[in-house]
Amino acid sequence: MSSAQDIANHYDAAALAKHGRHMRSASDAVQLRRLNNWIKTVQINMFVSEGDCVLDLCSGKGGDLGKYLKRRIGYYVGCDVSLASAKEAIERYNQSTPGFGATLVVTDCFATNLDDVLPEAIQFDAVSCQFSLHYSFETEARARRMIENVSRRLKPGGHFYGTCPDANVIVDRMRAAYRDDPSATSFGNDYFQVTVGRPGAFDYGQLKKSQGPFGHRYVFDLTDAINSCGEWLVPVRTLISLADSAGLDVVSIMNLHQFFTTYSSASKHPDFADLLRSMRVLDARRRIPEQQFEVAGLYIAFCFKKRGRAPAQSEPFRRPFHHLEAGDIIRI
Repeated sequence: MSSAQDIANHYDAAALAKHGRHMRSASDAVQLRRLNNWIKTVQINMFVSEGDCVLDLCSGKGGDLGKYLKRRIGYYVGCDVSLASAKEAIERYNQSTPGFGATLVVTDCFATNLDDVLPEAIQFDAVSCQFSLHYSFETEARARRMIENVSRRLKPGGHFYGTCPDANVIVDRMRAAYRDDPSATSFGNDYFQVTVGRPGAFDYGQLKKSQGPFGHRYVFDLTDAINSCGEWLVPVRTLISLADSAGLDVVSIMNLHQFFTTYSSASKHPDFADLLRSMRVLDARRRIPEQQFEVAGLYIAFCFKKRGRAPAQSEPFRRPFHHLEAGDIIRI
């Protein structure tokens, strides 16, 4: 069975479990979920404008549809490997009755050429990939397909933004665990665990001697969200190099701890600080519990901008809301 099929099975099972908002357990990482949603909302508010056409890679169960609804986008395309997740996304879309049309595609968007799937006329103002880009770093071919799918459909001046694991933090944490205990193969806390295949697997010397920047696998567990799912390191320099080769320039890359500190500042970013309150990111003691905040530090937020002159202002590509059925999902 391929790793892509393993990932599809994992998220199919998660979707079918129907862990709705009303069914969350008391032990769930509530503040972490809210922090992640705040981070995605801040990115969307920074890089998406009214009338924009948005491509959402690894769109999952459509959890960000409401965020795009508030931005009054013109059209939405969501691509995900999980059919069960896409069906749940349809439910969210129909229930929210947004003012924009949508297309949902079930495919491995790190293997499929999206030019073969999407109408030629559609170009996107923004492309998102939230907490999933690392699945493309299993091989160089998959990572290059990912960045090509982004760049070929992104308008000049458009943004590619999202979140992915911070390879530097993960390697440093694993090295520290190995240094403290030469038999160590994992690190974590009450909410997460990162596990590697053998002691010293992420030692810098071992990485340097290995197959290059791709294919460095670990297993990740996260309370009530991810159960022993294989993931891959995303070396930041490699991501920047791939993006550059596809005509994408870095706008920003920062660890989520830095992102939080920067954009929660009431003096510098009052609108985002207000969102922090309205989204109840902080608990009753006006903080994020330490162990949950530690999980956030395993990730970076990134944004790239497509080189070239932005197109002259024209009529936005819009499609009206239309009720979707499971049969409307494009399956590749």
